[in-house]
Amino acid sequence: MTEGQGVDGLVMVLTRPSDFTQEGAWAEWYDDVHLPETGAASGAQVVTHWQVADRPPGFSPVQGFTHVDFYEYGDARVGQRDLLDAFDTQRLAGRAHPCHSVVGVDAFASTGRWARPTVHGPALTGHVISYVMTNDPSRSDEWNAWLDDVHVPDMIASGAFVNARRWHRLDPPRYAANYLTVYDVELSDLSEAVQLSGMVMPELLRAGRMFTAHYGGMRAMLEPSGRFGATGWVGNG
Repeated sequence: MTEGQGVDGLVMVLTRPSDFTQEGAWAEWYDDVHLPETGAASGAQVVTHWQVADRPPGFSPVQGFTHVDFYEYGDARVGQRDLLDAFDTQRLAGRAHPCHSVVGVDAFASTGRWARPTVHGPALTGHVISYVMTNDPSRSDEWNAWLDDVHVPDMIASGAFVNARRWHRLDPPRYAANYLTVYDVELSDLSEAVQLSGMVMPELLRAGRMFTAHYGGMRAMLEPSGRFGATGWVGNG
């Protein structure tokens, strides 16, 4: 098992194959070429590769991407720059799979008090990610305090998750979900985590523990994908 040491930066890459009939070859290229090359070239500490759970074979889920890569760095701004350069180098060298499609590359810095690194290993069965924002920017400080002190603790207390890590998007757009919460799951059934966290919501609403101006921009349930699994590709540094 590995735990990111000094990981204060995260780059999240959203991807999919453009041709699902070639997804098998694309997946092999991911394991054999893409992740090792781009992880090493960009100086990543750990790279994990995930797929959107419960996706019908041969179809893209509603999110518009099928896979998510988490590249962990000490400094996400430097990491994102070097990672984009690595993508370009790989393509110019003719080593990119022709069906590889990058949907988004977002860089984050650790934020708030939920900053314990994910422990990568066989016990980690997946993530639930929540890309969120407040629809009232004038209350952003209050909203962030609520996330730290109320909402994330409530989600952990539901029994669905063993850890949560909060991130703030670097260079945030004015109108967008600019905060990411990555919940770690160790349950054998990922859907059970979603059910457990959802079951507590009615009571939280009745108890006044929800924040009216909270908006969940995008959620996804992720399961390990490829040869590296939940342990991930681990850099030499």
